[in-house]
Amino acid sequence: EVRRAVNGGDPGGQRRGYRGHTEPRLSEICARKVRELAQSGVNKHCFECNQPGVTYTDITVGSFVCTSCSGMLRGLNPPHRVKSISMTTFSQQEVEFLQNHGNEVSDVAPGGLSAPVSHFGAFLLVLLTS
Repeated sequence: EVRRAVNGGDPGGQRRGYRGHTEPRLSEICARKVRELAQSGVNKHCFECNQPGVTYTDITVGSFVCTSCSGMLRGLNPPHRVKSISMTTFSQQEVEFLQNHGNEVSDVAPGGLSAPVSHFGAFLLVLLTS
């Protein structure tokens, strides 16, 4: 008979399975994946200002941003949903959204321009042209 004991109250977040093997929880897997995404390719630099060293994700649009730009994005109306990479948990849906978006910039900016524009820059461009 195989019995599996789940250590639900373990603050370490590990699940104990058959023969004492540990399995990471889904929240740990998601957090690790977001940290990996933040260190890969164009995600290493802030989507808004291009500074190296991202510390937040903009869940509204699926990009990685620095601390300064995260504050500006929160100040927009409506505010963007910004989450700390190291201090927050992420759902599986949020991780998939970030994987599918990231800091990839669209080829066509608002107004038909063919230059890449950040989300915050696109917002300002729309305000200025309307």
